[in-house]
Amino acid sequence: MRWKKKLSGRGILVKLILAMMLLSIISVAIILGVALNEQKQIMERNLIEENERLAEVAARSIEAGYIARTLPFRTLNQINASEDVLFWWIVNPEGEIYLADNPEMCGKKIGSISWESRKSLVKDYVYNGEEIKFLIQPLGIGEPGKVEALCIGISMQSVREATNKMIITGLAYFLWIIAFAWALSFFLARKFTGPITQLVEGTKAISRGELDHRVAIKTGDEIEVLGDSFNNMAQRVKNAINTATATRKETENIMNTMINTLMVVDPKGKVVKANKAAFDLLGYSEAELIGTPFNKIIGTQDKETKGIGLEKRLKEAADSVANFETTYIAKDGREIPMNFSASVIIDEEGKLQGIVCDAGNISERKKADEERTGLIKELEESYRKLTQSNRELRKIVYITSHHLQEPTRKVQVFGNMLHESVEGKLDADERENLQFMIDSSQRMEKLVKDIRSYSIVITKEKQLKRVDLNKVIAELKSSDLAAVLEDTGGTIFIPETLLSVQADPTQIRMLMRHLIVNGLIYHHNGIAPEITIRSSREENMVRVSVEDNGIGIPKEHYDTIFEMFQQLHFSKKGTGIGLAVCKKIVEQHGGEIGVVSTPGAGSLFWFTIPEGRGERGDGREENGEGRTEKGGR
Repeated sequence: MRWKKKLSGRGILVKLILAMMLLSIISVAIILGVALNEQKQIMERNLIEENERLAEVAARSIEAGYIARTLPFRTLNQINASEDVLFWWIVNPEGEIYLADNPEMCGKKIGSISWESRKSLVKDYVYNGEEIKFLIQPLGIGEPGKVEALCIGISMQSVREATNKMIITGLAYFLWIIAFAWALSFFLARKFTGPITQLVEGTKAISRGELDHRVAIKTGDEIEVLGDSFNNMAQRVKNAINTATATRKETENIMNTMINTLMVVDPKGKVVKANKAAFDLLGYSEAELIGTPFNKIIGTQDKETKGIGLEKRLKEAADSVANFETTYIAKDGREIPMNFSASVIIDEEGKLQGIVCDAGNISERKKADEERTGLIKELEESYRKLTQSNRELRKIVYITSHHLQEPTRKVQVFGNMLHESVEGKLDADERENLQFMIDSSQRMEKLVKDIRSYSIVITKEKQLKRVDLNKVIAELKSSDLAAVLEDTGGTIFIPETLLSVQADPTQIRMLMRHLIVNGLIYHHNGIAPEITIRSSREENMVRVSVEDNGIGIPKEHYDTIFEMFQQLHFSKKGTGIGLAVCKKIVEQHGGEIGVVSTPGAGSLFWFTIPEGRGERGDGREENGEGRTEKGGR
């Protein structure tokens, strides 16, 4: 029963076995039927031929006895001795039996039979309810034209018995062949259906999630190829599922590690998925939040979207992304300001499948915005006050410098007048003291001018423009630098056309004048000063260098010379403010300034400043040409 149940459960196996069994039965039945029929006919034919020979022998004996006037009883007895002969009759031409093995048959008629053929004749006949063969052997006796015949009844019982034995034997063989056919069918069916059964079971196992299930088919034919294809497919399915699982886990990890809240809303407006940030921010558990109407969570929108329903706004964003500020309502009723964006999920037919809602908590930003707004107001007020203070300071400096210049100039004028009026009347010490007073008044005048320049730099608002350094140098030589160039015999050399800069024209003029003047006045006695000015690009800045052949500066003083009132011990010609002014101008333009010097061999002052629009200062491209200007001309 267990085997039958297992077999009946395999539909293909049972059908294949039944088909092969039916084919075997039909084939064997046809073969046995044909064979039995053929054998029966052979036995009948042999029996009839044997009796025909016996009848012919008996007929020749009877004819011979007729001539000798004796009956061939020996021959007739031989006929009776045959187990297959039921009777023998000698029939006259009228069909009447006049001699028989059974005397009771004499005188009876058997019907009209034609003997004209003179050949033996076999007919089917019924004798005592039995089907027999009726053999008629014509006799050459009697009157001419009237043929008598020897009739023999041949029983087919032996043939039937032999046939029955053959049938029984055939049935035995038939059953043996059927049993063998069943076994062969079962073997062949198992051979062909086993792999199919493995494939079916493998498919069921894969569908149950047993992704490591494999089939082992080694038939060496197309079914084995099919099995290998199934295993490859199973491996690909496993890889695809593992990849999808890893991707899903990775997506969930990304969602749960996001700072922003992420919720997926279905077309009915209910939350179907959310990340950890959403649960933490809103105070809901996963069971509480999933299935909650999204309209219960999202609050008011910004003024631009106020009055427009969220559902309508998101539907209108089917081909774009909705982005606006709103609030989320937490479980405890708190309203949390959020920067909200949403994108829709649509299928291949363009139907809405869901909405992905991403929102970031902007509470801190809102707070920072309020603080920034307050700070901006404070800065604006401070700037206003500072501007006012700068104006007042500039006014005070201007008035102070003006008032200081007036007595200083008078001291200088009257000192010179005094020096001329007492020429030759004062001793050496008195003349030295008088000259010291005049020099001090001149130094005082320069100091007042430099302080005024410095105050203008730090208090006046810059007016940035594109400044052509070539024109600045040309203007300085014809005005501010003309006298010092004439006095020192100095030369300004510009190897290549200078780049333009973006700067305050007044301040850049003041910067260049200070650096050039320093190079002209701090020179070796008896050696005419030479000033070389170059420019180059450094990203979005211009680097300008002013190089001289003067007395140089020790390295330890590189930083101190840019501070207010800092002078080298050997230099008493300046006020100690000029380089401080230069540094302040460069810093206010977002650049840097420095110096590289070799004592006794000259100095190179450099600074960086934003680049102006255009190429060279004169609007031309660089061509490598230089020019030399001497004596201010």
